Formats: sequence, C-alpha cells, structure tokens
Amino acid sequence: MMGETVGVGIPDGVDESGMERFSKLIYLFPITDDEWGICAPGLLVETHYSRRYNLEMACEVARKFLTCEFLPLDPKSVLVHCMRGPEGDSQVAEHVPTGTRMWLMPVGGRLFKSAEAMDEMVYRLALGECADDDGRAG
Repeated sequence: MMGETVGVGIPDGVDESGMERFSKLIYLFPITDDEWGICAPGLLVETHYSRRYNLEMACEVARKFLTCEFLPLDPKSVLVHCMRGPEGDSQVAEHVPTGTRMWLMPVGGRLFKSAEAMDEMVYRLALGECADDDGRAG
C-alpha cells in the first residue's frame, strides 16, 4: 500500500488492541529514483516537496527530527511579537528555550505564513541551526 515509503518512529507502548503506538513518526517517501522527501505529521504542518534528499541524508534528517528534544514544538515555548525599528515594524516568532527566531513579516523581505515559519523553525531546531544571528529565513 505504501510502496517504497519508509516509516520510522519512537515506540510509545502498545494500545488496548495490541497496536504499537509511536510518540513521533516520520515517513520517508521517494520523489524520484534517487531523491527522497520527508513527511512528519505532528511535527510539520505541511509536507515540503521542494526539500529533497538522497536516501542517506533523508535518514539523517529523520533521525534528527526524532531525537530533537524540542520537538514536537510546545506552543507555549514560542512567542510571537512585534519588533519596531527605524525601517518599520516586523513580526517575529521566537523559540524561547533556544532563541531561534523566524521573522514572519520582515522589513523589505518575504512574508511568511505562520505555518510556514513554524515548519522552518522545526527544521532549524532539528538540524541544529538555532539562534540564527540575523534570524531571517529566505
């Protein structure tokens, strides 16, 4: 049914019917013969088909998603606030424990939807790209 798709997760016990539960579950799926994508329900809002990896790198990204202590994101750990500056106002989402920032409305830059910004923050947290000095995604 799932073809070449691979599911990996962290076991979290067994339910009443005997089915194994997972606290985090990641799917690696083929995009082309040598490119793989990642679907991470509960961690990412959307599946990003533009993020493509060879199988080895997809496995490494999935491992980092599964082992990142800050995932899934706790909504209470992210503050969204307005930053005022000489060039104008902007909104920033900040992951308080790490200081990782995602600018939602950067001055003179690209406007991010909040779900898109949160997904980018998940990637940054998982891949160890925290507390970006500039804080602006591109």
